[in-house]
Amino acid sequence: MNTRNTLRPIYDRAADILRDDTAPAARARVMAEQLHGKIEAGNLRYLPQAEIFELRALTLALFVLADQLEAARPVPDRARRWWRAWV
Repeated sequence: MNTRNTLRPIYDRAADILRDDTAPAARARVMAEQLHGKIEAGNLRYLPQAEIFELRALTLALFVLADQLEAARPVPDRARRWWRAWV
C-alpha cells in the first residue's frame, strides 16, 4: 500500500488547522504535537542532547500556550430562542 496515500488525511487535517486563523489554540497544539512526534520518533537524534532538551521545553511551552488560549476564549452567550415568543 502506498504510504503517502495512507497518511494523506493526517497531513491534510494538520494543514487545514494550521491555515485556520480563527483557532490559534488548535494551531499551537498541532505544532506542539508535530514537534513532539519528531522528537519521539528519533528524527532529531543527531542533535546534541542540550538542543533536544530545549526542543522538549519548546513543545511543553506550546502545549501550555494552547491551554491558555483555550481558557482565555470568551464563552458564547446562550442563544436567545426567538421562537419562544411566538409559542
